[in-house]
Amino acid sequence: MIQNPTFGPLLAEGKTKQIYAYPGDDSLAYMVNKDQITAGDGARRNELTGKSRWSTITTANVFRLLNQEDLATHFVEQINDVTLLVRRCTMLPVEQVQRRIATGSYLKRYPEVSEGTRFDPLLVETFFKGTCLGRHRRDTGRSQN
Repeated sequence: MIQNPTFGPLLAEGKTKQIYAYPGDDSLAYMVNKDQITAGDGARRNELTGKSRWSTITTANVFRLLNQEDLATHFVEQINDVTLLVRRCTMLPVEQVQRRIATGSYLKRYPEVSEGTRFDPLLVETFFKGTCLGRHRRDTGRSQN
């Protein structure tokens, strides 16, 4: 693994990631995870030391599995504990949220559910991202898988 890759200019930054140009190849970029957790569409932010490492490892493992099954992804390789090399692409404005416990924005949408209710199996929600949809997200359905 490369401990200190040379980054090009910052291309984009979100709540939990930074995207940098890959010097010498405009089709690639570095995706760097932050030690940041958010809630309420980013209204609440906290630093969680080590979160970026676990996010990077998990993401790399999921995309390796998808690539092994011949499902095309943007993933090229894991560079270090917090950095992935990826192909540049247009992001699909979709977000998947997995919940084990009812809290936060979930309770605002479902006030009949008591805070702390445990979801077993895990609750999976799908949202659209984008300011045109209001505060970055819109619920498109939920399932317990």
